[in-house]
Amino acid sequence: MEQKSIFEKNDIDPKRWGALSKELEEYLGRNIEDVKKEYFANVDSHKEFSNVCKQEKDAVQFYENTDHYLYELLYWESCKSKYIEFKKLELFIKKYKIKKILDYGGGVGSLCVYLHNKGMECDYLDVPGRTSDFASRRFKKRGMSNKILFTGKNLPFQEYDLVTSYDVLEHVYNPEDSIEVIS
Repeated sequence: MEQKSIFEKNDIDPKRWGALSKELEEYLGRNIEDVKKEYFANVDSHKEFSNVCKQEKDAVQFYENTDHYLYELLYWESCKSKYIEFKKLELFIKKYKIKKILDYGGGVGSLCVYLHNKGMECDYLDVPGRTSDFASRRFKKRGMSNKILFTGKNLPFQEYDLVTSYDVLEHVYNPEDSIEVIS
C-alpha cells in the first residue's frame, strides 16, 4: 500500500501551505519548523484557554496576547476543504449580489484575502493582537482597502448584507452576546 504524505492525510494543499508558511516566517522572523515545534509543544490550546479564562475579560486578554493561533489557523486555512467552503460562499455572494460583507472573528484574514482575490471586499473584525496584526499585514501586502475593526473598540454602526463567522463562537466567553452583536 502506498504511503500518503502528511499533506494528503490532512487535506492540506502543499502549494498553499508553502506560500502561507512563508508569510508566517516573514512575520515572525523564524523558521516554520521552529514555529511548528513550539506549536506542538503547546498544542492543547483549548485546555489552556479554559484554565486561564474564568471571565470574559480573561478570554479577551488571552486572544489579544496569544500568537498560538497563527500556525494553527494558517495550517487549517491550507486545507483543500476550507477553500471548497470559501468557493460556496463566493457563489452565494455572486448569486445574491451581496456587496457589504463582514468577517466576524476573521483570524488570520484568509476569507478576506480569498474574496479580495475574487474581486470582492470583505471587512475584518477580530480582537486586537498578534493574529489581527498578522492579518492586517497580509491585507497591506496585497493592497487591500477593507476596514479592519476590533471587538469592543470600533464595532461598525452600519449594516452589512452578510456577516460570516467561521469557527468563532466556541472561542468566545458568551456566545449569546456575540450573536446579539452580529445581529
